[in-house]
Amino acid sequence: MTTTVLSKGQNIVWPALGCRIEVEAESTIDVSVLLLGPDDRVRSEADFVFYNNPQAAGVTLQSTGEVVIDLDAVTGTSLLCLMSVEPSSAAFGAALTPTARVVSIDGSHTAEFEIAGLTTERAVITFEIYRRGTQWKVRAVGQGYEGGLEAAITEYGVKVRAEAATNTETGNPQAGQRNSAPQGFFAGLMAPLPPPTPIPENLVAPAPPGTSDQERLFRQIQGIFEDAARSTAGLRAAASFANSRRDGELSELAADVTRRNSTHTDAARLAVESRYRSLMERARADHRRDVDQLKAELAQLESLLPAPMAGWAATAWQSWSPPPESVMAMRAGTLSVEEAPDLRLPLVIGVPLGRPLWIDTGGAFPSGTDTGTEVFQIPDTPEELFNPTTSRVQPMSMVRALLTRLLACAPAGSVKVLMADLGGRGKAAVALQPLGAGGCAVFNRAPATTPSELAELLDDCVAYVDLAQMADQASGRYNRDPSLKQILVLNDFPYGIDDVEIGKVRFLIEEGANVGFAVIVVGDHAEASGRGPLVSALFRNFVRLPVEPDSHLADAWTGSAWNFQPDAGPDDQIVINSALAKIGRAEAL
Repeated sequence: MTTTVLSKGQNIVWPALGCRIEVEAESTIDVSVLLLGPDDRVRSEADFVFYNNPQAAGVTLQSTGEVVIDLDAVTGTSLLCLMSVEPSSAAFGAALTPTARVVSIDGSHTAEFEIAGLTTERAVITFEIYRRGTQWKVRAVGQGYEGGLEAAITEYGVKVRAEAATNTETGNPQAGQRNSAPQGFFAGLMAPLPPPTPIPENLVAPAPPGTSDQERLFRQIQGIFEDAARSTAGLRAAASFANSRRDGELSELAADVTRRNSTHTDAARLAVESRYRSLMERARADHRRDVDQLKAELAQLESLLPAPMAGWAATAWQSWSPPPESVMAMRAGTLSVEEAPDLRLPLVIGVPLGRPLWIDTGGAFPSGTDTGTEVFQIPDTPEELFNPTTSRVQPMSMVRALLTRLLACAPAGSVKVLMADLGGRGKAAVALQPLGAGGCAVFNRAPATTPSELAELLDDCVAYVDLAQMADQASGRYNRDPSLKQILVLNDFPYGIDDVEIGKVRFLIEEGANVGFAVIVVGDHAEASGRGPLVSALFRNFVRLPVEPDSHLADAWTGSAWNFQPDAGPDDQIVINSALAKIGRAEAL
């Protein structure tokens, strides 16, 4: 029998096709399960398995209180296992620490999770069991709800009638009454549903969210990122606990003046250090196991990603051609943490861009340089953007890589690129070579290089967004999910731009995303902030992509900081040149 002890946030690959959920607790508890769809919500109240609805696809709640799961028969994408106490009972913090287990049907594998630190919670998500490609994984969650089971299940889409939700005087059924009529707020869950409206035979319902190949791939990337974040947080929490425990035990030994320098105390100190090393070695081994598993998943996933989401060395780029339909996301760089520098996760951003991109050049050049041409030192050819003798990233190489990926997300002829480059006097156009040749519509307007040309360009952009909004409003499609239409690149921002033009840029940022208008600015925020509150406030709307690696990004699950490595494109320009040439030829047709 193999037993794996999980800490909060850790996950493992589940090797069996079935399992049972057990909870060991001092107080009387109820066990329940939520079956979730691709949107992380129940599809109907039937997806909530509890004592008055003891069975759903692949999940059975037995009279003993255990849950038995046949993973082959589960139709959802994930399951949440919960434990709860009755509203009239004491919270979990008043009893001994509960332990939850996932046990294979034959008893050969067990995942054990001691849920420590509970206080006023009356419901807790113990485990998440979820699909990852062709495998199932188990994650220790430990998320508590002071509002009890009702608060937990409503968060995932279970509808509870208001009049039933307020009727908590009867509480949950007593032991032996589990098959009687629903009571308390559970009554609202078992009301008969109206008969479904028949679907005409000639009407095919659209696929629900999360079912397209791209959406599944995007969710897999996000899922791997979440697993990595939780595993890292688990390692850090284990290290914090081990350090705190060691410090406390050593302090106790030092507090005993009579035995401070005795051989007994020396032996005790060695035992403390030994326990500390054992805890850390186990935590690091668990984290390394997770990292190796996630690296294997990423390697398998990489070969399936469309080119804009894949690394430059992926085979998807070798055979790339403009897609017939839009690609929903692109890669903007990679993320890693100090504890696992070999695990490099793709930072994937949705397309069209919901927020503008800001390529922050701060720290990209030696100190003492000024804004303008001297700072950017834009070369004449794309090949000169890459200097193998230095690790510094040329800002225009990031622009070139990001624009290539954005254009690769769109069907041929559907996107136009506009550019302003007052500081570089138009040399920023090198980022789009070989586009711009005769007959290519994607980049057929020369970059604005003077204040008057910039004003004219921004006026045209504002007019485009205004007209697109009016067209959408007239057709009733306003605020729909748009496709990418135009990209405005502002190099060396806000050099040479007055407050009036800043106002136009703000309008494009705030209103353009609704009609597929994207904004990318290139500039040093430290220098731009000297322009006053108008510019500083503007930068808060951007997704910041620094030229120099840093750790400004935090994940949404644990709040841990991640090291960002910018996407500066491949070492040679063959891949990008080929992609841009194909875009140019398609646009010229």
